[in-house]
Amino acid sequence: MNPLLYSLTLQAAPEVIDRIPSGYSNFVIPFVVGISFMLIWLTVGLIRLLAKIPADDRRRFWKSLVTPKVALKNIKDLFCDCLFHTKIWKRKPLLGYMHSSIAFGWFMLIVLGHIEVALFVPKHLAWTDGGLFYPIFYRYFVWMNPGHVTLRGSFFFFLMDFFLLYVLTGVGMAIFKRFRSIVLGMRHTTKPSLADRVALYSLWMIFPLRLLAESFTADLSGGSFLTVPVNHLWHWIFGDKLFFMPVWWAYSICLGLFFAAMPFSRYMHILTEVLWILLRNAGIQPRHPRKGVAEAEIYACSSCGLCLDACPMNVQKKNLKYSSVYFIRFLRRHNEKKINDIAEKCLMCDKCHALCPVGVDAPALRRAQRSMVNNPLPYDYSYLMADCPIESVASKVGERCRTTSSATTHSSVPEPSLSVP
Repeated sequence: MNPLLYSLTLQAAPEVIDRIPSGYSNFVIPFVVGISFMLIWLTVGLIRLLAKIPADDRRRFWKSLVTPKVALKNIKDLFCDCLFHTKIWKRKPLLGYMHSSIAFGWFMLIVLGHIEVALFVPKHLAWTDGGLFYPIFYRYFVWMNPGHVTLRGSFFFFLMDFFLLYVLTGVGMAIFKRFRSIVLGMRHTTKPSLADRVALYSLWMIFPLRLLAESFTADLSGGSFLTVPVNHLWHWIFGDKLFFMPVWWAYSICLGLFFAAMPFSRYMHILTEVLWILLRNAGIQPRHPRKGVAEAEIYACSSCGLCLDACPMNVQKKNLKYSSVYFIRFLRRHNEKKINDIAEKCLMCDKCHALCPVGVDAPALRRAQRSMVNNPLPYDYSYLMADCPIESVASKVGERCRTTSSATTHSSVPEPSLSVP
């Protein structure tokens, strides 16, 4: 038996079932810094966004959260749109599997990590001696007690390995899609920004590094059908001299980079689309094209690129830069020149809205932008959709212009006589 594991076994508390908690380690620092930055950014942004929503809409929003019918719809939409990606599954099954495996698989790894901590870690250690990091780095901080292995513990080992493998298949497909997207049913893919690349490459590395880290310590912390064979492979190659700390450091660094880059990348949609779905189901419509609800809608776009193939303008490749995904990207960056240029180049066919996995209404955002820039023009989009608050400015301006035009016409042209000479 490993001497360190043996010493921990002797020091194990009586309430420990079949796992032995260990102490704090500095390798968690990159993860803590990254996720702390992201949570602070998210909290400030959420407060600022909700403050821009009118008071009556805020009351309606809070009320909807406790309304049973709306609450059930929220749960359904959050699972279907954010985790399972059912809309993508229906149109492109391979792409749907790729998205859902990463989203739902990672979600389950986090949930199972917290359940394991609740079951196997003594309560007095949960928030001390590094217990805060147990759900994320469980296989490092909580080691297996070889003298007390239970069926329940083995079952959780199996589940964690299963969902890790599930995520790894999705990551593999995501990497493959970058080079051969047509195989997954996409003719075009979005061009990632610098922040997108940092977050994307970090995300690609997180789960392979997790597999390496957990397999390196599988003989100490336990494992199942995935991590244990990999552990045996490493021992066969390197013998008993496995230096697992560099791999755990690399895993923590990639997690920290991903969370630190998230607010500046398209992956902020992971959190903002939750708020957008709640606002949407509460029946709250945007009243400003950039602020409040519209801002949540803008940041809910995942830049998945499904709208690229749906847009009829993209039959010509040169029109890809006018697609909804890039329009929303420039809205995030507040690039007014690009926004105004792209807003005008749209057929308003609404195909991108119909195909969007979370229902981002890009055509409505374009119409709102047009109404801001072209206030004197009598735009009337009633033939496209029913009036909504975000378009009220355009409709009022259009009505005023038509009234003015009509008055001018009547003052300059005499009424025709209905009498017959």
